[in-house]
Amino acid sequence: MDTDLFRVGEAKIDNKAGYEFIQKMKPVIVRSTGEYFDYRIPYLIVGIKRTGLIKVWISNSSANAIGRQILEIGSGMAQIKALPPENERYIMGQHMQMEWLRS
Repeated sequence: MDTDLFRVGEAKIDNKAGYEFIQKMKPVIVRSTGEYFDYRIPYLIVGIKRTGLIKVWISNSSANAIGRQILEIGSGMAQIKALPPENERYIMGQHMQMEWLRS
């Protein structure tokens, strides 16, 4: 992929499934330390394939845990967009900021 291109997209999230997952999250054991981890802090994981497919998951821990749970809660598609020329990027950012301030 050309370096002057980037992907822009949105993923529809199933809030109900995510909320239910958080309510039922189970504790895990961290592999490297053996520490018991029972905090209810969800991890949000976002992946984008080369095709532009976006996937969003929620998990009860990082990858380095025994007892990790993971659930897909969203998906979408990203489109390839061209970056403006480098000399216009800052000006474009200022313009967008000014538009935001006016609204």
